[in-house]
Amino acid sequence: PFVYHKFSDNFKVLINHGLENRVIKKLSDYRLYGEVFYADSEQRIERFYNGLPIDLKQFQEFSTLKGLLFQLSYIHLSLMGTVEASEEVLLKKITIKPDFLKLVSLEIEKRMEFLSENKKSKLLSIFHKVFGSEYQQRLDHFLKKLHSTQEEYNIPQDLYYAFCHNDLNNTNILIANTKDPLSLRIIDYEYSSPNYLAYEFANIFNELATDYNYPRRPFVRFGRRKFPDREFRLRVFLLS
Repeated sequence: PFVYHKFSDNFKVLINHGLENRVIKKLSDYRLYGEVFYADSEQRIERFYNGLPIDLKQFQEFSTLKGLLFQLSYIHLSLMGTVEASEEVLLKKITIKPDFLKLVSLEIEKRMEFLSENKKSKLLSIFHKVFGSEYQQRLDHFLKKLHSTQEEYNIPQDLYYAFCHNDLNNTNILIANTKDPLSLRIIDYEYSSPNYLAYEFANIFNELATDYNYPRRPFVRFGRRKFPDREFRLRVFLLS
């Protein structure tokens, strides 16, 4: 059996399906992803993987994370050649240009017809709040802190900057055999790119405390008490 993916036109300004296809093809060559029969910028056909997304409780178990980090370490170290990967290129991309919010606004208006005007307005306000006038100031502060930490602790480049998944939560991790954590498969690479490993792990730690099956609106809940403590975070990072 196979799976046919038809890529959506939503938010093409934020997603690179061409890069996603190259990443998946390379992972397939190393048996970390199923066989890809055909792929282009609009669609992909791949072998079906008989697995289900892990639940949040499984995601939080250290044995599951060990299997996950085994694959993630390969992704971090081996996929930089799939794209122009210098830190300077990344900095150009994450520096918000004046027309970025206009492009996002057009995407919401054209592609998200199923949303009510009220929801479109709320979505736009979120983008403007996140990427508004204070964005560059917050980004500059983060980068200065990141660079000073690398220099202070003499962190090697491959533990500082690597190819990252960027969206690793329990819904993007399939498991075929619940008794074998190594049967995990990471999916959904549409946001993958070279990035700071600090972001990759910070995102994972946040996702460990985020429930996407919460039964009430907004159907997602962040549990501060479930956020991993410092010892757990350090164990995860060192294991990777």
